[in-house]
Amino acid sequence: MQVARISKITEFRRNLLLTAAIATALVVITSAAVLFAPAASADTAADVPYIDELGDTQNCSEATVLDQAYFASPPYLLDDSVSGGWYVVTGTINLTDKITISGNVNIILEDNCDMTVTAGIYDAGISVSGTDSLTIYAQSAGIDTGKLTASGGDDGIDNDGGAGIGGDSSNDGGTITINGGTVTASGGMGAAGIGGGDWGGDGGTITINGGTVTATGVRYGAGIGGGYGGNGGTTTINGGTVIAKGGYEGAGIGGGNGGNGGTTTINGGTVTAIGGSLSAGIGGGGNGGDGGTITIGGGTVTATGGSLSAGIGGGDGGDGGTITINGGTVTATGGEHYGAGIGGGDGGDGGTVTINGGTGTATGGDGGAGSGGGCGGGRDT
Repeated sequence: MQVARISKITEFRRNLLLTAAIATALVVITSAAVLFAPAASADTAADVPYIDELGDTQNCSEATVLDQAYFASPPYLLDDSVSGGWYVVTGTINLTDKITISGNVNIILEDNCDMTVTAGIYDAGISVSGTDSLTIYAQSAGIDTGKLTASGGDDGIDNDGGAGIGGDSSNDGGTITINGGTVTASGGMGAAGIGGGDWGGDGGTITINGGTVTATGVRYGAGIGGGYGGNGGTTTINGGTVIAKGGYEGAGIGGGNGGNGGTTTINGGTVTAIGGSLSAGIGGGGNGGDGGTITIGGGTVTATGGSLSAGIGGGDGGDGGTITINGGTVTATGGEHYGAGIGGGDGGDGGTVTINGGTGTATGGDGGAGSGGGCGGGRDT
């Protein structure tokens, strides 16, 4: 009897442990599902109009509705597993944690919506990196157009910042396309407004076809492009109104501190690019950033370099890179003390500058050429 009793107790304990293990596994699985699933009560909207990259009105057959209730608690994830990756923002939304984009996501800003996202330390306001992509649309181009404001976080002491839209700290930006809306993006310390995060984040692939876009980098980050130590990536502007301002040693459009300009193509729109101290308006960041490859084929472009830097071309100590102007109206002004209007920064070579068309002016800073080398090395035009 004693042996049988011990056997039953042992069997009971074994079953109890097995039941506890299964329960624990279910809790873990359920927690993961809650962590990454969209809000269970999310509504969808049918036939949602939006303006595409060509300015034509289209209709999305189904989009998940984003309102304040959708974002009940962080973390916030938008992916392409629901509604084909299409979302529509409605009403006023205020978030104090980042939104992570996974897969190919499209966001329509409903008329009169106002969405604000402010991230914490290390994070981008809207995190888009690697192979992930985000495309932003609006429903109109007038005063009723929707608004999106995204701010990256940082530690408030050193850097460790995320982009307003793009990479978290130490991450490159992904693929970001803006077709409309009023979009305002500010990086955390060391990060780009749109593009790479702090500590080596490159800009990724950024395309602006329309809307009003204001992008501001903070200390060592570009307005649009690389974070601290990051290159500019690939930036294409086909339309819209774009204002890009780099932080200290960050280009307006191009490289962050020490980063090259990457590839910048402007085909249209009204573009204002202002480099931070020691950085180009369009091109290289401070601390030796070269201009990269810059092509302007249209639009109205105003580029102003920070001290010792080119308006279009190299940052302080950086060469001009390869610059081609085929059209548009271009005004390029080098920063004070030896920055070329178009070409190299202080101590940098002018690079290769080809002007096939367009109108405008190139004015060097004190001692800098209008076009060519930063410190008297190029021809004065």
